[in-house]
Amino acid sequence: MQIYFSILSVISGMMLMAAGAGMMTVFTPTVLGAAGFGTELIGVVVTANAAGMFCSCFAGGWLIRRVGHIRAFSCYASLVVLAMLALSQVALLPLWLGLRFVTGFCTNSVFMVAQSWLNEAAPADKRGRIMSFFYVSYTLSLGGGAFMLTRIDVSGSLPYLVAAAFSCLAIIPVSTTLLSSPDLPERFAVELRLWLRRCPVAIVGAFTSGALAMTLQGVGAIYGGMIGLTSSAIALMMAGTQMGNLVFQWPLGAISDRVDRRGVLLFAAVACFAVCLLLALLPTDWLPLIVLCFAILAGCGESLYALSTAHANDRAESGDHLSLASTLLVVWAGGATVGPIAATTALSQFGAIGMPLYFATVALAFGVYLLWRLSIREAAEHQPHEAYVPIPQSAMLADEATLYSDDKSVVWDELVNTDEV
Repeated sequence: MQIYFSILSVISGMMLMAAGAGMMTVFTPTVLGAAGFGTELIGVVVTANAAGMFCSCFAGGWLIRRVGHIRAFSCYASLVVLAMLALSQVALLPLWLGLRFVTGFCTNSVFMVAQSWLNEAAPADKRGRIMSFFYVSYTLSLGGGAFMLTRIDVSGSLPYLVAAAFSCLAIIPVSTTLLSSPDLPERFAVELRLWLRRCPVAIVGAFTSGALAMTLQGVGAIYGGMIGLTSSAIALMMAGTQMGNLVFQWPLGAISDRVDRRGVLLFAAVACFAVCLLLALLPTDWLPLIVLCFAILAGCGESLYALSTAHANDRAESGDHLSLASTLLVVWAGGATVGPIAATTALSQFGAIGMPLYFATVALAFGVYLLWRLSIREAAEHQPHEAYVPIPQSAMLADEATLYSDDKSVVWDELVNTDEV
């Protein structure tokens, strides 16, 4: 259990960052609309945030490689605090464009810090559960931050201050963590060709996750309107997606720690395919079953990213994790960009049934690909890991030092560097 208590500091810091980000995602169109900006201009500001997130996949790792994970996290979180305070002063479009780009860049950079750090620290036989827990916590915090905005006064500067406070508080658990910081990564570049060669299933899985899970969040409400659901029914249906994320990711991650992760990926793809076929056949007045289908589709679709990340890191070596995190995020963003375009095209061409047909096609294609990969390549053996022991950080000791012995007991008078943390 020690490893779970130790990673909780990093995950709690990310939850605080996510809460602030979730607030600003909802608050941005609200405050700009109240300031008199049109829908198109608000969309440009939203796009600026997304552009910052995308650019961080290529450039955000530079600071991590230069000063390490803990200092980079603190720096990026501090920049988000300053951006929130600056945004509270005036609703000028150029200011919002620039600062929302900065917040997108920094929030995605701290996500890369956490993802690469946790994957390097997690033993292979616990990696699926740890990463699933991380992604579920992050997603729920995003939703919690958005919900919190309904409970505070949005007419003044309080939302900015609360979002800034979340980012400031996030620095505390990360900077005081007992979890050993990884060695400075050797590189941080997006290396799509390298990872396609080393772990193609993870790359295709990350793209599929973006094309399924994020597309569902974007077009699910459109589908609900097309089949005649009321606003309250659509809200219930979309709430089911969050429940699916909560229910499915942890058990799928736990199972993947015991068997070939590609088999669990195949199960998730088959489940998505079967649910889409059921959704296409269900009468539109069977709301409970529709909500259940959305929950399964979202839960399995989101799980594809956590499982793909764990699978890729099973094949990664020390120093690879930051490059891998950047690459997977870029691929996921590609799926999240292409997916909504393809899904809305299917809706316009085939009507409401176009959405389940789109999801069924994507899930089927990924499932067939997995069957092919399973037939030509054996599973990656879990690398052996010594018993994990967290130790306090000290200005007098290198962050990378970890205490081990051959018989898995702690040797307190000798520091041994290891690549297996």
